[in-house]
Amino acid sequence: MEEILRIENQQVDLIPNTIRRTIQINDLGSAEGRESSYSQTVKLPKTSRNQRVFNFLGVSGNMSDSPYLKLSCDYVVDGIPLIIKGYTEVKSTGSHYEVVIYDGVIDIAEKLKGKTLGSLDYSDLNHYLSRANYLNSFDNTEGYIYALGRFIDEEFISGIRAERQVPSVYTHTLWDKIFSELDVNYTGEFFENNTDFRSEVVTPPQGYEVEDITPTVNSIGSYDTDTASYLENSNTPIFTIFNTLGFDTTFNDSRVTFGSNGVITFNQTMSTEILIDTTYSVATTGYYTIRAVLNDITIKSEVLNHGQSSVSLLVNLSVEAGDEFYITTTANDTGFVSGPTETEDGSSNITYNVNYTVEASVSISVVTGGFLVDFNKMMGDLPQVDFIKDVMQRYGLIFRPAKNTDGYEFIQFMDLLTDKNNAEDWSDKLDGVSKEKYGVPYAKENKATYSYHEDIVIPTHDGSLLLDNENLKPEKSLFDSPYEIPTTGIKYRNETMYLHPVWEKETEDGEEVIKVKDSPIKTFRIKRINKSFSAQYFNDANLINITDEIPYLTLENMSMQYFLDTYYPAYKLVINRFKEIDVTLNLSLIDVHDLDLFKLKYLKQTGKYYYLNKIKHSAGGKLSSGVLIEINQ
Repeated sequence: MEEILRIENQQVDLIPNTIRRTIQINDLGSAEGRESSYSQTVKLPKTSRNQRVFNFLGVSGNMSDSPYLKLSCDYVVDGIPLIIKGYTEVKSTGSHYEVVIYDGVIDIAEKLKGKTLGSLDYSDLNHYLSRANYLNSFDNTEGYIYALGRFIDEEFISGIRAERQVPSVYTHTLWDKIFSELDVNYTGEFFENNTDFRSEVVTPPQGYEVEDITPTVNSIGSYDTDTASYLENSNTPIFTIFNTLGFDTTFNDSRVTFGSNGVITFNQTMSTEILIDTTYSVATTGYYTIRAVLNDITIKSEVLNHGQSSVSLLVNLSVEAGDEFYITTTANDTGFVSGPTETEDGSSNITYNVNYTVEASVSISVVTGGFLVDFNKMMGDLPQVDFIKDVMQRYGLIFRPAKNTDGYEFIQFMDLLTDKNNAEDWSDKLDGVSKEKYGVPYAKENKATYSYHEDIVIPTHDGSLLLDNENLKPEKSLFDSPYEIPTTGIKYRNETMYLHPVWEKETEDGEEVIKVKDSPIKTFRIKRINKSFSAQYFNDANLINITDEIPYLTLENMSMQYFLDTYYPAYKLVINRFKEIDVTLNLSLIDVHDLDLFKLKYLKQTGKYYYLNKIKHSAGGKLSSGVLIEINQ
């Protein structure tokens, strides 16, 4: 057996058969955390090669930073990649280097540390305050939407003032932005098909000054990119193609300079609007995107769906002299084209493929005047990791690294725990059952909660997961949301208007003035109601009149009890009569490589289906140990 461990792209010396891994995605006994696969402490010999890898850590007088860094690592056995894009932590140094290897899931939380919703790039959503942008947003199902709400605390509503309505951002748009800025792909049917998730929005916690200034948009020129065409096959597990689109045509204007490498340099400070109309053809395998990039930071991206189609990107940018803009495509294979299969020598034969053709027409305009609605100044300081955690907990999501890529796959617990049709028969892999266990870290009442406005005495939107196990303690917290439930009470046109005050009225020198204020961040669902609607825009005598599906902010189907009743019944069924078995298993290297934690396992020896909670495996070991949780009928 050949074991290869690479740390920081350098092969290290190993003591054979000493890497024992725990493979898992989530402990079904706890909904509180999503866990990474990891190794037990591995002892690496203190050879000269390993000393060089760790920058002479443990040698007298060394200045190595290795114990304070996440060191990239890959682990391959007999040609089969068991860990790709993982990382290593050095725990101690003595006669050996003692390290722990992780598969990278935890790294998402690490990458998000210190990042807030307000620090995301909203160049594609920032827009000029206007009647048209306000009204056109009503049909939006992504990006932002001016859904009706109360944003000034008033005793009554005499009419809607469009300039005092606040745009909310779709939750799925924020999710996509977070992963796009991490440059991490994510997949899962949930993100496209779950109507609850796709109708949910976050309302900015910070108000803003408004001015009645009409923007003027003047084109300075258009150009066509060249055609990027790429076909590539590879046996490399991490296989990504980056391609910057060059120029097929250009135009002359002193405000921009066309470089030789597809980069446009802006020569002065100005506000711009850039429209990118893309046509493309991509293969039926792989993951493809087109991205607008400013100063090497992606400001807008769109997924290129398999087949032939077109997509448009519109961005509003405030640029300075020297800023560089370009358009790029990315492509990687997110699955196997063939394999993995074992060759005669026991190694795997895996092929990865990308195949695409992309071109674009680009229009650049300069914008003068106008009041820019800037989401960076509105979205506040909610940590991105708390936003991600809240979505995953309310909707019962778990995730795992997409095999041999930089991406992640997501699934809902309710889908995994009820999908017996796609269960894998592990009867021939079972060596024996050593123990049954019944303890679970829950209570009789497990509470999921929001925070509340001080005027709300009785919580209205919390929920409880109730268990009838007499041996459990009375209650515990299941999870808490970072969002606040608002007050209500006023209706407009017979529809509830929820209060999210980001402006307040004050009296100064005998005159009423409106000032900006902050309000705790909130989440709502979009409810569209067919009715006639009118609103005034500043002092314009021409009202905005429309009869159509009018979007309102609502708390319908936003209670924690709704989420628990909708997305946790299968989970409740499992933990209510919790039974966990410790097993020994006969698993080959290919079994471990192909291990699918998103599928139930069936054992004919017990006649039961199980959730695979974790596996402990050594490449050179004859047997693996595992923990299976019984699925109740």
